[in-house]
Amino acid sequence: MKKIPLMVDLSDKSIVIIGGGKIAERRVKRLYNHCSSLTIISPEITSGLNKLTMRENITWLKKQISPDDLACHDLIIIATNNDTVNQMVLTNAPADAWINACHDSEKGNIDFPVTVERGKLQISISTGASSPFLAKKIKEELQNTYTVSYESYVDFLFQVRGLVKNSPLPDEQKHHILYSVVEEPIFNSKEQAAFLLKLKEQM
Repeated sequence: MKKIPLMVDLSDKSIVIIGGGKIAERRVKRLYNHCSSLTIISPEITSGLNKLTMRENITWLKKQISPDDLACHDLIIIATNNDTVNQMVLTNAPADAWINACHDSEKGNIDFPVTVERGKLQISISTGASSPFLAKKIKEELQNTYTVSYESYVDFLFQVRGLVKNSPLPDEQKHHILYSVVEEPIFNSKEQAAFLLKLKEQM
């Protein structure tokens, strides 16, 4: 069945990653700032993962995975190249768990799309496992379009929206302000500060 894109809050979810290689490392790097508990289960891990285990919310269990290790987790990420281990995890995973099967997308119920991140701005790309190369190509094109300057620009938009939403201005004027700062982007930090000051004076 075709999957749909969602934005998910993982802050109170328990996550387990089966495997300790490069794919597992990429998943950990993607997730560790967004969850309270992340467990890696693998006899060995990369040097990069070993450094990440110094973080308070990451635990490494240096062992082979067993069915009992799966019971209490909300998200299970299968990141090994061992078919026997992968199948064991799929067979014993709780029925209500989210499963990301790195070895075969169709065997899981969630995927991690290729993503361009610029602070609060996130743009995700998926080809439904049809072509990772196309997803990578689109990501590179988006990175060139939405440069690092968008990080501070989106923060600026966030401040503008907060001021406008809580202001007594008429709805039509609110709409005009929010529309104008997108149609005519302000990337310069001094100009952003001046705009915000002027906006506050109108309140």
